Amino acid sequence: ALFSFDVERARFGLEQAFKLDRDNYELALFLGETAFNEGETEAALGYFTRVLESRPDHFEALVFSGVICHENGDAVRAESLLREAVSIYPDAFLPLFSLGAVYASAGDLSRAVAHLVRACEIEPVPQALYLLGNCRYEMGQAAHAIRSLREAVRLDPAFEEAHYLLGLAYLDRHWNKKALASFREAQRLNPRRLRYQDLVHFLSGRTGAP
Repeated sequence: ALFSFDVERARFGLEQAFKLDRDNYELALFLGETAFNEGETEAALGYFTRVLESRPDHFEALVFSGVICHENGDAVRAESLLREAVSIYPDAFLPLFSLGAVYASAGDLSRAVAHLVRACEIEPVPQALYLLGNCRYEMGQAAHAIRSLREAVRLDPAFEEAHYLLGLAYLDRHWNKKALASFREAQRLNPRRLRYQDLVHFLSGRTGAP
């Protein structure tokens, strides 16, 4: 069924197979990843939990479970799973980034920054650099934020939110020309956002209203 691209029939067959062999953690992982990709997070979490019952140190199961728990609002469980993943795989990007995101959403910015810095050292992914820059900006560290956000837009020039936040960080440093350039780039990427339009008009002297 898979080779015939009949995904529904293939998935049904594999689900029936798993009912006959609950200890088959590799099959549980495959079904969990399939459910996760389909947006069926509760079903995915059930499969990943079965994987962890057989293999408590399984990388994908720990990380996927932590991400799902975070999305479901279970911050305590998410932190526990992701901390376990980080302790077992300290040189892996994904657990560090995911745990940093959990801390950032909880407002624990210092711990978020510590994990995101390590994640970006391993793999400078634009989304991780943006989140790190956002945390730094929220902490009043505009200079550090600028460094991360510059790298984010260098790696992904179409990263609209990063251009916007970089512009705000420039404003904090009173670098209005650089701020204007960043806001113009954000506006170019998303012309419908009135916020960008207002900032560009104000900084370019076309309106007196801040």
